[in-house]
Amino acid sequence: MVIAVNDGAFLRFLARHAGLASPAAASRFVATNGEVAMAQAARYYLGDAGFYVFVVGALLSMISAANATILAGSRVKLAMARHDHLPDGVGAIHPSYGIPYRAILLTGGITLGFVVLFSVAFGRQPGTGGGSAAPLLGLGALAHLADFLHLGDLAFVNVTLVQSRRKYPDRVRRFRVPGVPWVPALAVASNLALLTNVEPTSLALGVAAVAVGAVLWTLDLW
Repeated sequence: MVIAVNDGAFLRFLARHAGLASPAAASRFVATNGEVAMAQAARYYLGDAGFYVFVVGALLSMISAANATILAGSRVKLAMARHDHLPDGVGAIHPSYGIPYRAILLTGGITLGFVVLFSVAFGRQPGTGGGSAAPLLGLGALAHLADFLHLGDLAFVNVTLVQSRRKYPDRVRRFRVPGVPWVPALAVASNLALLTNVEPTSLALGVAAVAVGAVLWTLDLW
């Protein structure tokens, strides 16, 4: 891909296949549509077979990552149920398969709900443009919301690490992070820097989600 963006012949090739007006437009297209441009680069250098290998590989990779995310998310809910932060029923283990099936179903249901909310109910349909009448959300906004929650979670974990070291200095730990508090501080700063790339709408929704979670935790409904 690095070679391709500096290859005038590839930019002309991309302009033809993506319906763009010029190589300059193709160069801008690469900056905003990296995944599509990478697939076209595979087609340019490796032929149609390379294009389909790249696309299929990307789809399998995304399915694998999504599956891992749902399983990890369900494990978090299982732990929360065991610590009384969610109803006990969420932590139920299937008698035959030994899996937290309710936590998995809850995670999958929440994921599906977000997809429907962002891509169907308030999603931007192809060709609607970005004018004032265009819907506010879309899968891009959902991805930015996920980025905000994930990066915010990582920043919070590093703050918690420092606090845990200070509050429980003698606790036996399975591993030790070197350079505390400087390494966690660097991690927090890095995550906050990455958060500057989150679009404003998703940032506002993420802050609202964290606020709702904080209120529910404070009320201790379970």
